[in-house]
Amino acid sequence: MTIRNKWLYLIRLSLSVCLLTAFAACSNETAVDGGDPDVPGQPVTLSLQIGTEAEAPAVPLTKADPRATDGEYIHSLVVLVTNTHDVVEKVVPFTFTDVETSQMETGDLKSCTSRSFTLTTGAKRFYAFANYEGLSELDGIQNTQPGNQLTLPSTVTWDKGQDWKPGAVDDEFIPMTALREVRISSSTKSVSIELVRLLSKLKVSFRNSTADEITVTGWSMGGFNKSINLFAGNSVASLVYAWNIQKDGLSIQLASATIRDATNTSDGGTYYVSESEQAGGFNLNVTATTSSPTSTDRNGNKKTLRTQILRNRVWELEVLFSDFDLGVQITSENAPIGGYPAEMTVGGGITCSIIGAGLFTLTPTLKANSTAAVPANITWKIDDPSSESISSEESPDKKPLVVEKLIVVNGKIITGVMKMPTDKEQSYTFTLKAMSGTNEVASFEVRLLYTDIFESK
Repeated sequence: MTIRNKWLYLIRLSLSVCLLTAFAACSNETAVDGGDPDVPGQPVTLSLQIGTEAEAPAVPLTKADPRATDGEYIHSLVVLVTNTHDVVEKVVPFTFTDVETSQMETGDLKSCTSRSFTLTTGAKRFYAFANYEGLSELDGIQNTQPGNQLTLPSTVTWDKGQDWKPGAVDDEFIPMTALREVRISSSTKSVSIELVRLLSKLKVSFRNSTADEITVTGWSMGGFNKSINLFAGNSVASLVYAWNIQKDGLSIQLASATIRDATNTSDGGTYYVSESEQAGGFNLNVTATTSSPTSTDRNGNKKTLRTQILRNRVWELEVLFSDFDLGVQITSENAPIGGYPAEMTVGGGITCSIIGAGLFTLTPTLKANSTAAVPANITWKIDDPSSESISSEESPDKKPLVVEKLIVVNGKIITGVMKMPTDKEQSYTFTLKAMSGTNEVASFEVRLLYTDIFESK
């Protein structure tokens, strides 16, 4: 073999690129496969393999299947490769089979492979856009040609409203994007790019654990952002023209029951919402009537414990009607001067600020907010006291757990260890259940939030 043929053999390498839809993209430049970068400009033959994964887990985590469903995959796809000045060098070519084309029509394409194409070695940026038709700012992206200067907005607009569903209007499906900078060398064998859905899925349900029959006549929730960062990895975009989910005239009959049962849970619908953040939580307003003339008022205007919705998540929000409130006493190794409040009492959910890192103890009590009597011998339960049942408000950089060893002791107190978080706003949420024997009397969402010892009062 001549020296020239050996050289041609070395540079004809195969590059596969895998796009995965569940995690945030990394935009740091890396030398792929650990190889030393070659002199820029040498040709390399590549092929691109596209794949999809399920959505990120539900937050808080539940037993429900959090995977993506029909219509939540690829409908359209454009992949562009640019130099470091965003001048387009290659539009990645695809030829889809009849089966793949059929899947794309319904937003169900999970994987495909491009035709072979050629790039030169050196620093590159890979931009991927799937289901871009619903984003006006990306209008014409499919017509981009090599040599074009790629100019992209930092944010895009999503204002489709509460009734939007994938594929239901003008063949619009959940938009997805990815950006990664890599340095291609002649020894490069593969590159992975993580493609992320820009929207999250909100699943609302109503549950009645009172002794009355309740009719929900209307509810609303908001506000959700109309502005979304084009790529994952940045802070949530500033709130622009917030929109609400409004369900006036909804009539949901909730059967009377005092234990958790499928017969007393009603579906409030599934909604696709943009990445949003609301200080203090999202507004939730419920209008309801009850069958008992002596019952307490079931109407309410509340704030959710969750203050942030990140992209590509499932948020399962349960609106619970209960005869009981939760009282909590807190102790920790780093109690503030003067101690914690004697007790905090709330209905539905509670945020517990843990002062400093170290051991802490929560002592819950069950209190009646109506004429119902508190059962004797109440014990407390956490479904699965592990990292899978205590979910952080996840971020694209995958912050580590800051709450460890959360357990229920003798059914009466909850103990755990708070670690110093990497983010001041990082928190952990779990469901605490009040049990009378084997029956569930009430359940509450508890959020644990780290507070610096020097910032506490």
